Amino acid sequence: MQRLRPKLMTLAVMMLSLAPILWESGIGSDVMKQIAAPIVGGMITSTIHVLILVPVFFATMKERALSRSDRDRNDSSISRSQ
Repeated sequence: MQRLRPKLMTLAVMMLSLAPILWESGIGSDVMKQIAAPIVGGMITSTIHVLILVPVFFATMKERALSRSDRDRNDSSISRSQ
C-alpha cells in the first residue's frame, strides 16, 4: 500500500500531460499521437503490473515457501522419531 499513492500520482500526471497531445489536431499531431499512445498504454499496463500482479505473485511465492518449509519440518520430525 505504500506504493499506491506515488504510482497513482505518477500515472495521473503522465495522463494529464499526454492528453493534449492525444487530442491535438494541428501540424505534427499525427507524429506525436503515434508517440503518445504507446506511452499511455505502457503507463496503464505498468500500473496494473506493479499494483496487482507483483503483489499477487509475491504472496503466492511466500505461501508456497511457507507450506514447503512446514512440510519439510514435519518430514524431518517424523524421520527423527522413527
